[in-house]
Amino acid sequence: MPAAELPAAELPAVSADQLAEALLASLAGRLDGEPVASLAVLRSMLTNADAADRYRAAAESQLSQITAAIPGADAELRASLLSAIVHGVIIERYLLRLSRLADAPPDQIIDLLRPCFRTLARAHS
Repeated sequence: MPAAELPAAELPAVSADQLAEALLASLAGRLDGEPVASLAVLRSMLTNADAADRYRAAAESQLSQITAAIPGADAELRASLLSAIVHGVIIERYLLRLSRLADAPPDQIIDLLRPCFRTLARAHS
């Protein structure tokens, strides 16, 4: 998952909305200009099992930190869904280019995702 704007050590201390905004800000940065290095990693992990294993090992720490920042018993699933959304948006926008997402303004994408990210970052009642 893309790095959040907040230092990892601070993630557990942030509010749900702050976590959502940090993740959205990170995604917005990748939507503003084609993230060439990230795309190379994504291509590799989607086509090569060893690259996928290396990516999972590297991403596990960050996913754990995001999970720790989300309250509730289903925090791990919520963090995984946030990660899947980010990866899906990047893959659809830059690699597949099959939809309106390929040329949508970054701020419009972020505005549409905000309610979803905030909901996923909050405790489930």
